[in-house]
Amino acid sequence: MSMMLLVLMMSLSGCASQSSPEVSDTSHESSSGARLASSMKDYAQQLLESHTSQMGPEQKAVVERVVQGDELSNSDYEAAWNRYAQCMVSKGYEKPVWYTFPNGIRDDQGQEAPADAQTGTQIQKWLDDKRGCSERNLDVIQDLYVAQTDNPNLYADHDEGALDCLKRKKLIAGSVTVGQYRKDMEKWEKARAEGGKAKISFDMDDVNVMACLAANGTRFDMG
Repeated sequence: MSMMLLVLMMSLSGCASQSSPEVSDTSHESSSGARLASSMKDYAQQLLESHTSQMGPEQKAVVERVVQGDELSNSDYEAAWNRYAQCMVSKGYEKPVWYTFPNGIRDDQGQEAPADAQTGTQIQKWLDDKRGCSERNLDVIQDLYVAQTDNPNLYADHDEGALDCLKRKKLIAGSVTVGQYRKDMEKWEKARAEGGKAKISFDMDDVNVMACLAANGTRFDMG
């Protein structure tokens, strides 16, 4: 597998990133245990209330079912991605390309503007169209699906959610703390940037490890 690029993912509460090397040891070790909501139903209700004006009717109907206690199905998820793709195609763009991890989570790989977008105005239009198609058809379903799949305890902190996933799938020792996980991620990022490899407590070449991280706020370029 070719080297992947670690980028940042926007969370619903703002921009969340992996810890930077400048973070103090105290921050490394902190583990708040804060949750997005008390249940998936409550989480869906929060998202429904905060994103009602952006969602299209198909996405809203699916989210309302989750509020009533239903689980998101694979077909719900696939349909949302297909609507997003059709929306982009209808606006004159190529069909979006995505990568599917072993846990079923999809990651949009189209992070660069089309080659024919030559001006700032054209690039901004692409960004606006992409955001609009995603908000209308996909965003809330994506948030619910990744939580349902590999953040079932609804950890608000991406690092805590990723570590919980890795432990549940026995991809990391149960004794590893959030602080150690954060330090390991920093070591891995630094080594990758320098073209090397770091010895850490989990295997970043394992696509199942990447799947846990993808479900908890990390974006990968899998090209």
